[in-house]
Amino acid sequence: MTNKIDNGGAIAIRGFNYQKASIILVMIHNYQRDGFSVIPEADDDFQVHVDGKNIFIQVKGEKSITLNKLVSKQIIEKNLVPGQDDDTRKIFVWDIGKSFQNELVENKIGNIISPLLKYSDEDSKKVISDLNLDANQQKRLGNQFLYKTPFTNDLTEAIKRLFGEMVIQELHINNESGRALLAELTLMIDQKSEIILHSDNYHEKVIDGEYLKNIFVRVEQFRMFDEILNKLPYNALKREKIKYERAKILIGHQNIKKKVKDDCGSLDLENLTEHELVNQIVEIVRSHDNTMSNDNLMIAIATECLCELWEDEL
Repeated sequence: MTNKIDNGGAIAIRGFNYQKASIILVMIHNYQRDGFSVIPEADDDFQVHVDGKNIFIQVKGEKSITLNKLVSKQIIEKNLVPGQDDDTRKIFVWDIGKSFQNELVENKIGNIISPLLKYSDEDSKKVISDLNLDANQQKRLGNQFLYKTPFTNDLTEAIKRLFGEMVIQELHINNESGRALLAELTLMIDQKSEIILHSDNYHEKVIDGEYLKNIFVRVEQFRMFDEILNKLPYNALKREKIKYERAKILIGHQNIKKKVKDDCGSLDLENLTEHELVNQIVEIVRSHDNTMSNDNLMIAIATECLCELWEDEL
């Protein structure tokens, strides 16, 4: 038997960094909220829109952040620039110097992530003085918070923690579905980050909530795919080959899957067995592409179609 190499982990890790991990953490916690969207690499490292509010976020993966570093490296100052005076601003870090940490005031409830950390009155006065902030900038400083992420800038640790966060949010994931989810979100963030704007219209860079809801729904479909496959009369080897073929659907077979699904309206989804339904859908696949000879690929397409059909019915 030729070993099939699962590159899901490598795909998720490749290009993955602390900033993307931070964006995905916010997505996991907020994707179900109405009007939620994210804009990577816009006026700040990333922006969040939710509940009619704009949130501008700086991400700093440095060790032992102190107030002096935040000031001298213009991290605070840069985060105060975009948006309006009433907008919320956050600086995401993974490590805070002990003495600075002790000075910060914890705010247990945040809009998109918790808990937040607020400057002490004394530290706020120091920032105002060192940066010579005017009245508007001082108001903006009053809306600026720090957030300490539950992972460091180590990629492996960040991925493991994001898996844990998905479980906390009651997303039913396994290793395969979790890796696929992180890979797709990472790719989308990369694609949106690379878009160069020539005006202040960020529409092309937005990752909106509807897209995210669909992506997270697919996590459930991964689980359902395995459940259906386990009920089909195939041995372990064939099941593994079908799972391997499923990875190809996203890359090169989305169009035929959509056409096949559109032609499944007459299927008796409630009364036929999984095996009967998959066999009928395979025949629909053949009717759309009579050149397709890979039986395992056709079963994978049919099984994924069935997952989506049942999801639509629930």
